[in-house]
Amino acid sequence: MFFTFLDAIRRGEGEDGQPCTTQMLNAHTLASLGRSLSALTAVLDLLHAAERARVDGNTDEQIGDFHRNGLLLAARQIAHAALTGLGDAITAVANKPG
Repeated sequence: MFFTFLDAIRRGEGEDGQPCTTQMLNAHTLASLGRSLSALTAVLDLLHAAERARVDGNTDEQIGDFHRNGLLLAARQIAHAALTGLGDAITAVANKPG
């Protein structure tokens, strides 16, 4: 089942399992999504470095659990903000008359 869902996601289905349709996004939403993705990339870079230090480094060369958990929470929050912005844009386009 896992791989079936993974394949569906790769084919472009949304989180509800339905095919995604083309949507129009406004400049504000695109800018917000761009900022969120840049921030998420930065946090993931930090997490990646922290993981490499955990695996390959000494204890004194690692960040602690508090900071690692903080980075994970930041990544989740940034992704949530991007999804919320994208959802708002899609809803606004779907409700647009015409």
